[in-house]
Amino acid sequence: AGSAFTVTVTAKDANNNTATGYSGTVSITSSDSAATLPSASTLTSGVGTFSVTLKTAGSKTVTASDGSLSATSSAITVNPDAYSTAQSVVAASASSLSSGSSITVTLTAKDAYGNTNPSGLPAIGSIAFTSSTVGGTGSFTNLASQGSGVYTATFTGQNSGSVTLGANISSSAVSNNATVTVNPGTATQLVFSGVPTSSTAGSAFTVTVTAKDANNNTATGYSGT
Repeated sequence: AGSAFTVTVTAKDANNNTATGYSGTVSITSSDSAATLPSASTLTSGVGTFSVTLKTAGSKTVTASDGSLSATSSAITVNPDAYSTAQSVVAASASSLSSGSSITVTLTAKDAYGNTNPSGLPAIGSIAFTSSTVGGTGSFTNLASQGSGVYTATFTGQNSGSVTLGANISSSAVSNNATVTVNPGTATQLVFSGVPTSSTAGSAFTVTVTAKDANNNTATGYSGT
């Protein structure tokens, strides 16, 4: 994908001779909607060359036509180009999770033209998932390759807040990240704050009781008495 090649278009008569007197204008089209194609051009002595760049992986064809005569190439197999961190994508199986719970995060490697299963990917040891350290936090486990340039890991939320989930390929950061929200988990403890170390008999003071989850987030959903 993305590699230019040249095609030659020849006008021929009914007996397969080159029609040297033909000077029609030929347009090139392709079954690849993302292809880079040349402008229409007039053949010289019945022959013309055109540069074509196919960008979508799979079986594609190229067609030459002057409006009345046309010819379509045999199938051309377009293979994915080398991976591009600018086009690769990190996605999460859910947009939010509770602290202490887990979701699956997927990295889909793509080439510069958005094709999956790109070439040049390193061994799995050079694939790493990342998470922001400002706001919510969490950790990754169970990194695995699913084949065809797809990798998964388990993200477990810890501190509540918004978290950006990303990935690195050979230490280069993937541009298209996922954002999830870590919500407080179920209350597992009551915590005192504001308790004085000493007090005069008969003097009132105020203490604050906060319900917290197992990761010390305030359990905002707690409504116990």
